[in-house]
Amino acid sequence: MHRAVPIGLACIALLAPPRAAGAASEEQEYNQAWAQFQAGRTAEAIKAFTAYVNRHPRGKFLPEAHFTMARIEPSGNNAFVHYQFIIDNHPGHELASQASYATAQYYLSLGAQAEATARLVATYSRYPATAAGSESLFRLALLAVAGDSMEAAGRYAQTFLDNYPQHARGPSLVAALADHWQDRGDTARANPRWRELIDRFPQSGEAGDAREQLLANAGDDAADTVQAPPPARAPAVVPKGYYLQVGAYTNAVILREWQIRLSAKGYSCQVDSAPGPGKKTYRLLAGPYDDRRSVQDAARRLKARERVNGIVVQR
Repeated sequence: MHRAVPIGLACIALLAPPRAAGAASEEQEYNQAWAQFQAGRTAEAIKAFTAYVNRHPRGKFLPEAHFTMARIEPSGNNAFVHYQFIIDNHPGHELASQASYATAQYYLSLGAQAEATARLVATYSRYPATAAGSESLFRLALLAVAGDSMEAAGRYAQTFLDNYPQHARGPSLVAALADHWQDRGDTARANPRWRELIDRFPQSGEAGDAREQLLANAGDDAADTVQAPPPARAPAVVPKGYYLQVGAYTNAVILREWQIRLSAKGYSCQVDSAPGPGKKTYRLLAGPYDDRRSVQDAARRLKARERVNGIVVQR
């Protein structure tokens, strides 16, 4: 059975009456609600999930039910309560980190930055090894930059780079720090950040921008001091195993957007060259998985959560 994933409002759990003969089991009730959600029948899904949580106040699928209701709940307040239910009652569940991050996003949508910041700090502190944890730290750094709190931004950024040195968000984070000082005409503080960007992430698009900015800041006479772009490296060797091919891309921007999106959802992503004539393409692979059953389960999750049909491949 595939469980629901991603996002909504806690309902008062009522003691369920004894089940009549022939009534659906708890798992069947949950599956029926999930089927309504998959079919896009939002109102019916909310009604079915509400009936499920009221009937099964200690049900084994409560986190998934509340998370899914939060995802489709039209009221932000109600969605927040669903997320809070998971945080309060199932803090160790795999969805708890996402629920915690979602409450921070809710406060940001209200313009309540102090509350949002507290939630982001809590999410990173409790779930540092999750995608929601790293994203929370990234957002904390950007909020500090936007608020001109550069000392805090520097601390957040350094922690992020130390803990997630290969994270796809790294280049944009360093670039945000450099841009802040560049916009203020403070090249003495901007230039070290531009150089850091080149040193840490030499193959990134942001590194190319950094080289151009250093040249502009230094003037033509200093052009020789700017490090030239390193030679292109061959794609890393993808380990053997079962993978879920998300797509094949010739556009590096689209590839990167999908890689960031799936990494934030907890998928381990690899990039591989796609064979074939014409313009060079790259495959985005999720995995590896130990066996075919595991990768098929991942394919079902990807289709349910992202509406993407992945292809099972073996390397």
